[in-house]
Amino acid sequence: MKKLLFPMLVAMSFTACINDTTEEIPVVELKKFEIEASVEQTRTNLDVANGALGILWAPNENIGVFGSTNQMFTSNNTTPAGKATFSGESDDPQYAYYPYCEEATDLNAVPFYLNGEQQMVDGEPVINEIDLKVGQIKTDGDGTFSCKFKQCLTLLKFVLDPTGSEVENLALDGIALTADDPNTSAAESLCGDFLVDISTGKLVPAVDGYADTINLTFEDKPTMNGKVNGWMMVNPVFEAGESITITVFASGAGKSYVGYNSYNLKKTLNAGGAYSLPLKLSDFTFESLDAPQLLTFELHAADNTGKILSTQ
Repeated sequence: MKKLLFPMLVAMSFTACINDTTEEIPVVELKKFEIEASVEQTRTNLDVANGALGILWAPNENIGVFGSTNQMFTSNNTTPAGKATFSGESDDPQYAYYPYCEEATDLNAVPFYLNGEQQMVDGEPVINEIDLKVGQIKTDGDGTFSCKFKQCLTLLKFVLDPTGSEVENLALDGIALTADDPNTSAAESLCGDFLVDISTGKLVPAVDGYADTINLTFEDKPTMNGKVNGWMMVNPVFEAGESITITVFASGAGKSYVGYNSYNLKKTLNAGGAYSLPLKLSDFTFESLDAPQLLTFELHAADNTGKILSTQ
């Protein structure tokens, strides 16, 4: 799959601020400058009209810029756009990253949370808080600066074909992706809390344990009377040959259904890659989950002299 590349103009302005203290502090000269940046597959917003993958910056996006400190820069566009201008203040900009983290103080250990509960809303993925990318700011020698962001995660596109399946014409409630082998990196760090080295884009799990499943919920519950698409962001830890299980949740006519199918990945999922996973639901094994009926009853103490729970 070809990567989409869009140029982005990032304008950053810097103003001086010197505090009057009793200690000697180094004087840092702050300058105004513009940074011309390009981004590989900037996915803060996805333009999915007509099934196409469009790459857009959402309005009021915040990126982080590391000089001697971590600073926030905000985009000025009022509508989703392929190019955006960011403004903010910094002393010596070296690296930029998205999304911005106010708590970050160490360039090599920026906190990042890849949510294991992701959403599709009105046919589009909500990924603006988890689309991690980093870039090094460089000077071009003529007073201008450039920054090329690098995507750190993998984008998966599920294409569900319900034709001939038990859930054709039912509502799609959600999809789950699970790493099957507990001894792989995917089973330990598919999602969750990470520390990111902004200079390299490498993610390191912040806590030990298993995070082997990501759930994707469809808020509008689209009817599966034709192919349905869904997008999910994952940590790029899957290797070719590893096994995954896809679970599909559907509902209709007062019943709920869950279906499973397992696959062996033919490719290693790389950072910055966008991969399509066609899912033929007629190959899935579905089970009907009838909702339990709740019965009402009355318990009269006068008619039940025995103890229900011991107080001894």
